[in-house]
Amino acid sequence: MYDAPHADGTVGKAMQVLDQVASFQRPVRFSELLANSPFPKPTLYRFVQTLTNQGMLAFDAERQTYSMGLRLVRLAHAAWRHSSLASVARPFIEALAEKIGESIHLAQIDNGHVLFVDKYRVTDKFDTLAQAGKIAPGYCTGVGKVILAFMSERAQNRALEEQSFVAYTPNTHRDRTTLAAELATIRKARVAYDRE
Repeated sequence: MYDAPHADGTVGKAMQVLDQVASFQRPVRFSELLANSPFPKPTLYRFVQTLTNQGMLAFDAERQTYSMGLRLVRLAHAAWRHSSLASVARPFIEALAEKIGESIHLAQIDNGHVLFVDKYRVTDKFDTLAQAGKIAPGYCTGVGKVILAFMSERAQNRALEEQSFVAYTPNTHRDRTTLAAELATIRKARVAYDRE
């Protein structure tokens, strides 16, 4: 069952539904949402329809799936523009990128997931999938692993409990044990890698 956070009234419950759709990291059918929802079918359906009508969810009629809506993208971009972290850090990431000749990502961790806040590229030789506003699991990104490695033990344990350990490639960590070993190596070496 979907592990829902505490909800504050109707708005909080609607946010739970958005979180649930986002947790699939792909378009999702209503039946899949229902199978993992704390809400009865009529309540979940009402929330999904309202969120779709408001542009917070998008419905693909051909595939009968729901995904995050474009209104969320607009809201996210507005949040990035007003993020104090991004605006304060921008001159520093630009200077660092110019000094080392590499792209720089500014990221933070939230509930075990990496939130890319900003990105600065000095070359067009290659690009990464990470873009401002993108969210990725902490256990399978270089930046996520380095943040996890240098957290306090308590914060790290909380973040590791949030990891789903989906095997995106043959090199992806599949459990907490192998990740913990790599985090220890990262702390010593002071560098982390995506490793595909």
